[in-house]
Amino acid sequence: MTLIILVNIFAISIIVLSFFDLSLSIACYVAYLILVPGMQVPVAGISFSYNIVNSILLLSFLLHFYKDEGRRLSFVAVSPFLLLFFLLLFLSLFQEAVPWRWQFNYWRGAFMQVCILSFIIWNRGITQPRSLVYIRWALFISILISGIYGIYLMQLGGENPYTSQLSDYFGSRDAADFFSSSNDPRLGLSSAGKIQSTMDHPMTWALILCFSFLLEFVLMQKHRNSIYWIFIALISFNILISGVRTAIAAIIVGLFYYLIKLKSSKLIMVAAIIVFCISIAVVTSKDLTNIFTSFIDVSGNKSNISGSSIAMRLDQFNGALHEMKGNEMVGKGYEWTSYYMEKYGDHPVLLSFESLIFIVLCNSGILGLLIWTTFFILLFRTHRKLLLGNHDIYSLDTMIIIYLSYTMGTGEYDYLKFFAIFYTYMLAVLYVTQSHQVPILSYRKIAH
Repeated sequence: MTLIILVNIFAISIIVLSFFDLSLSIACYVAYLILVPGMQVPVAGISFSYNIVNSILLLSFLLHFYKDEGRRLSFVAVSPFLLLFFLLLFLSLFQEAVPWRWQFNYWRGAFMQVCILSFIIWNRGITQPRSLVYIRWALFISILISGIYGIYLMQLGGENPYTSQLSDYFGSRDAADFFSSSNDPRLGLSSAGKIQSTMDHPMTWALILCFSFLLEFVLMQKHRNSIYWIFIALISFNILISGVRTAIAAIIVGLFYYLIKLKSSKLIMVAAIIVFCISIAVVTSKDLTNIFTSFIDVSGNKSNISGSSIAMRLDQFNGALHEMKGNEMVGKGYEWTSYYMEKYGDHPVLLSFESLIFIVLCNSGILGLLIWTTFFILLFRTHRKLLLGNHDIYSLDTMIIIYLSYTMGTGEYDYLKFFAIFYTYMLAVLYVTQSHQVPILSYRKIAH
């Protein structure tokens, strides 16, 4: 009961602070999204959910913005997200496999979670950089708490007392219940098959770790503080014990692009040393050998790590093409994949639709594939319009590549909202830094 009271106080404080210190309220909300796997706060007979909090924050932001700044709102950082959502909404008018009211309600919830907070972070960040410092601390503290808790969960066999208690309160299913019974430990040093820490699912936690790794790696090169190495080590270890192989693959793909584009001999040398150390660890550890072998296992028989093989993914791709027959151009409906799983459970071939490409083809067909492609192209163009240095541009490129690599391997389960938060936040930090010509964020106070 004490935990529930603390969580409710945490959520209510976000709303109250929005009218007194909006920057602190935004930071608390970002921390809440990482530390608490749900929101359902009863206040005066009203159950406050994410959408209500998003609406209150937006109202408060607009009041503060026009009162304090008196300037025009900027949509440049969120325009690709807005275009994506409104084009998909327009496409839903021509789709009949899912009731349109269901499509719109699902679209409305996703739109508010993805676009509102990222819009506020961008506009508040470029006009009041102090808010970026608050968010920096919120990310540091929340990831630190979640990371330490993730290490604690290593010896609990997949059980998660924190999320289990909160899932009972929120009336949702706790992913830890499944993983504690799956008995699929992927590392000898951990008794848990997968670890979700303070979040609702291990794959969500692993993606947050990927984005946090990149953010710390980029800022480390600007501030040169030893605290970054310690924090990156904590994040890296949590990626490893999370049990989500796709996170490792996404980090490798993203950093490979980053190093190739920068052509920095120093960074390449550091990367080579890290790769050498990892190689030694992989060769001497049977568990790590199984994990890395599974990345190139076409047949699914070379590794004893359970999960998807390349051959299985090819079968699922054919299943997606078969499923969209008759609806090739517009697909079967906005979030038809979620609608299907709500009614029938896992698909006989596509299972949980574990790739962004499967989801896009089934939901919105060929036109949807073009819309999503346009979305990513616009993202790459957006930060090129705002940032001057190649180092900063390639950093944002890498974040997009990590998101793409990750969702291609796992699917898209409300990951876009976290991508939008990290993308707009990093863009705001790099934009303000280049405008002020000095780094605005540092761990100097933490280290000393």
